[in-house]
Amino acid sequence: MIAWALRRDGHEVVEASNGGEVVSLLATLAIHSERMPDLLVMAERLRGWTGTDLLTGLQDTEWAVPCIIVVHAGEARACDVAIEQGALAAVEWPFDLMRMRDVVRTAMRSHRASAHPPSHAHARGGVRKHDGQPGSSVRA
Repeated sequence: MIAWALRRDGHEVVEASNGGEVVSLLATLAIHSERMPDLLVMAERLRGWTGTDLLTGLQDTEWAVPCIIVVHAGEARACDVAIEQGALAAVEWPFDLMRMRDVVRTAMRSHRASAHPPSHAHARGGVRKHDGQPGSSVRA
């Protein structure tokens, strides 16, 4: 659902099913001097990874990409950790799709307006890992 909504909003969307695929995708883009995504939207729970571990690891590389982390409802500490680790926002799942689209639009505007955006962050879209259903809250 997220990918569909973001494509409908005009974003280029690339999907990955786990943290390893995210790293492989970013490595491939970096090796081939292709543009990196403007934004990652990924679950906190990835097979073999956590979203915050992946976020932290990427921040120490030239692959740093702004990120929105999706956490399961009731995991308030995971939201706090995601923000502390540098996520632009942490969204509890299930969530309202329109609210998620607003969070993505805000994050994209914020990233583009940043005084110090990464030089490689000019592509539209990103990598996402979680489909959403109607639901609740966002932390930023």
